[in-house]
Parts: sequence; structure tokens; C-alpha cells
Amino acid sequence: ALGVWQLPSPDSTVTVYTDASGIAEGIVLMDDRGRVLEDSVWLCDLHPTQSARPSSIQHINVSELNAVLHGIRRLVAMGFSAAKFYCDNKAVVQWVNLSLSLEKVSITGMYDLLVMRRLRLIQDLVHELNLKISMEWVPTELNPADFLTRVPKEIDALDGWSEMLVKLAADPLYGQGQQQV
Repeated sequence: ALGVWQLPSPDSTVTVYTDASGIAEGIVLMDDRGRVLEDSVWLCDLHPTQSARPSSIQHINVSELNAVLHGIRRLVAMGFSAAKFYCDNKAVVQWVNLSLSLEKVSITGMYDLLVMRRLRLIQDLVHELNLKISMEWVPTELNPADFLTRVPKEIDALDGWSEMLVKLAADPLYGQGQQQV
């Protein structure tokens, strides 16, 4: 077996990378030496599109904030209370930092209520669980969570991949209970 066998002390500050794409939300949680303690990915709720490529029901910024919430959830579940978060979405980094410092966040557009709801949830979790969280921007190519949320080109080019995603978008339970050949 490979990997970290003993978690760092609960009072350690860990690193959490977050990312979201049109099909998934992911996190990578690391110790202070850059060793992966956990990586996780969640498939987004998908809907069919005219391009025959399904897409997330959520706006990308809402999905990015969902990934931050997944990161907080995993951080707490692993017994940690301090983390430095990294995200490759500059708007999300700015909003979370403003929110954590209790400054006004100005958002316009159709998704403003959904964004504000998630920012308030982040604030509440940090306050009620006495978490110490900071957030910084990281370029996409240096974000290990980005690899979890993207479909590799080799798989994306496979026959039937798009059709399988379309079926999954139409029926989230597609493929469950069926025998794999």
C-alpha cells in the first residue's frame, strides 16, 4: 500500500485544492509536506444540451463554491480545523475572502442568490466550527484538483462516451444495477 499512514496532528494547517468543471466538483487535501491525504470528486447534476454534450445544471461559480464546501466538509470530517484553500477561479477566491473578512460582496446576475447562499454557509461553518481558513488563487495548471474534474482527452475521444454522458444527464441512476461486460 502507498500513501500517508498517519495523519498530521489535528492542530496542523492542511492545504485544500478545489475545482469544478462542467461535469464534476473535486478536492485534494494535503499535509504541510504536499502529501495527498485525500482526493475526492463528486459528479454534478447534469442536463442534456444541444451540443450533445451534457453540462452541469449549476453555474460554474456555484459549482466552484460547492467544491469549497466539499473541502470544508472533508477538512472537518478528518479532524482538522485550519486550512489554506487554493482555487483557480479568481471570482470565487475574491468572494470567499471578502465573505470571511465580513466585507460586502457585490454580485449581480441571475445566480447572485445561489452564490450568496453558499458564501453565507461558508461563513456560518467557519464561525460555528471555529475554523481557521484562508483562500488563495492558484493557476489551473498548478491545481491538482483540476485533474479530478476533467475528462482526459483519450477518454473523451472514445466512441460512446458522449452518449453515455447524455444518458447519465437524463437519468442519474443510469448504469446502476447493470452488469458490466
